[in-house]
Amino acid sequence: TWNRPSMKLPLHRCTAGTVAVATALVLPLLLGFGSLGIEVGHWYLMQRQMQGAAEIARLYPNVEHRRVATPERLPLEDLDWELDLFERPDINLPNVAWANRINDEAAAEGLEVMLVGTAGNLGFSYAGLDRMGELLAQGSFRGFLATCAAARKEGMTTRTLGGLAARELLPAAALRALAPLRNRKAHPAAAGVLNPAAPGVDAVLARYGRHDDPDAAASVRSRSHMLRRVDPGTYNKGVLLRWNLDVRDPTADRRLFEFCLRVPLAHYFRGGTPRALARSALAGRVPDAVRLARLRGLQSPHWFAMLTAARGEAFQLLERIAECPTARRLIDLAKMERLLNQWPTMAGGPAAPVYRSGLIRGLAAGAFILLNSGTRAAGD
Repeated sequence: TWNRPSMKLPLHRCTAGTVAVATALVLPLLLGFGSLGIEVGHWYLMQRQMQGAAEIARLYPNVEHRRVATPERLPLEDLDWELDLFERPDINLPNVAWANRINDEAAAEGLEVMLVGTAGNLGFSYAGLDRMGELLAQGSFRGFLATCAAARKEGMTTRTLGGLAARELLPAAALRALAPLRNRKAHPAAAGVLNPAAPGVDAVLARYGRHDDPDAAASVRSRSHMLRRVDPGTYNKGVLLRWNLDVRDPTADRRLFEFCLRVPLAHYFRGGTPRALARSALAGRVPDAVRLARLRGLQSPHWFAMLTAARGEAFQLLERIAECPTARRLIDLAKMERLLNQWPTMAGGPAAPVYRSGLIRGLAAGAFILLNSGTRAAGD
């Protein structure tokens, strides 16, 4: 049997002024008039998040809640020094923009340590949806149906539950064939900007998703793989160099993470409730309005407004990228140009995923190629 130990993860700012809490306590988004194109639902969620952070701060006398304003325009001109500093192209430039603003304000106050919780969703606050497949693999169809009923009662959609069942019941070949149909607009073939003629592009597309390797769906293996996918070392060193901030992630502590990998999935997904372990452990430590919330958080919900404001700079950067033979060979520059020319209006609803997953990442990757080809990304 498994006995849950007392898991107290303190949220605090040191009284000496050397620690900045940058999880739920320091929210980076402050909506302004430049972001009024965001859906009303997104605006409501943002208000809920800011309110939740303030409520947490009120529980701890040594915590000060700050709201940090993000730029209204995607600062593509920062790519030059960012690529030099972090030594890699970032796949989420809107998030980098608000992270940089948090670092700016923390450094201005003389803070020296930045606490983050990047690894939490793979460990301490893991959702545990794999539990559904585990029940089917164990032949516990009654347990699976009972868990489905509980999950539906808690608000999980039938589509989500059906997808979880399909991952376990269907053969890998069928899952690979159906992968492009799950969300066609988000599939790399549609949302990416890889040059179709680039060497190895077919192999890259074939590896999309977790379905090439049946064993990869196993919880421990998949979570360990996700943690190893990106090495934060270059980013953390860059933050230390530019802002003199030591980035630390308590949720990535090896002892805690290995402990979380040993916790049975039934404790993460219990009674139809995802993240049940974190919700239980944080009882009395965060307000119930936050601890028991089912709403998903948002990362840069106004990313398209930021990109729209930087459209002119994007055209200029694309022209520079097009001068590089290596970039032309690897990136579908013609597709990126079409995206810039055929600009959707914000009134027409959320922009297609290709603008965030393709255009923004293509600009970052192209600028990185330029930098390593001896050409500066954003000018001299």
